[in-house]
Amino acid sequence: MKTIGTCLLLLGVTLSSGCASTYGNLVSGSRLGANEWPSMPAPTTPISKPAPRPVTPASLDRGKCPTPEPRYPMASRRNEESGTLVLHVQVDANGTASKVEVSRSSGHARLDESAKSWILTCPFKPSIVDGHPQASWSSQAYTFTLQD
Repeated sequence: MKTIGTCLLLLGVTLSSGCASTYGNLVSGSRLGANEWPSMPAPTTPISKPAPRPVTPASLDRGKCPTPEPRYPMASRRNEESGTLVLHVQVDANGTASKVEVSRSSGHARLDESAKSWILTCPFKPSIVDGHPQASWSSQAYTFTLQD
């Protein structure tokens, strides 16, 4: 949309009666008359998007963790604390967890901290993009459940 003085041009259509002569004055010297409109340029060819790159997300290599699961804190056991938490883990290209954030808490700080400490000791399979390992983020859920 383009405003010329008091004229409004929208896709080559005049919306007020006095605009044809105003527009004609802007194109004076061309072969267009006062009541003619220039042709619209041909649409450009859309830029094609590159093909999506094959991506394999980072994943916890749980079988290689030093312990099979996080330590259940004794104080949490005594207080019968349980719950599920989700950790957001930054994994470098070598498969090492370099940063951990609690995305969703179990509701108990001791359980959250135990899971964070544990996940930092575990190796990951890094994300693979176009056949090459890449740093990325991975979400990992863990549930602390008291056994009878």
